[in-house]
Amino acid sequence: MKHLNKEAGQSIIEVLFATLVVALVLVAVLSTIITSFRNARISLEQSRSTKYASEVNEWLRRHRDAIGWQEFAEVVGPVGAAGTYCLPIVPNSFDSLAEYATPECDVNQSIEGTDFYRELNLNRISEEEVESVVTVYRPGRAESVPTVITNRFSKWQ
Repeated sequence: MKHLNKEAGQSIIEVLFATLVVALVLVAVLSTIITSFRNARISLEQSRSTKYASEVNEWLRRHRDAIGWQEFAEVVGPVGAAGTYCLPIVPNSFDSLAEYATPECDVNQSIEGTDFYRELNLNRISEEEVESVVTVYRPGRAESVPTVITNRFSKWQ
């Protein structure tokens, strides 16, 4: 008759411990992957927000250079004047900016094909200076921060 070797194989405690270690490693790896994906999405949204804000400042700069300072400043208004504009699109002409005047933007005025919306605040600081503040919002995200780009346009011609 053969004697059973009591040391052969793994005990249930060793198997449970090994399973626990593998499970903990998998949870840590999955947590890192999920965090990486979330950070990549936030970074992409921030990049898109910056792009949408920069489009407006480039549009303002082009029109200031094309129509000249006097006409540019007249559209903005007299010294001390300020205006808020919701821009779901970048207008074709600077004269049509008044069509987009609003007290404040809302989520129904989003940039086409996105849920971002963009607000432009123009402030005539002096006879020779206009300040623009472009804010792009991404609603529905608790961790999102609005992207704000401030620029000053001067009479330089």
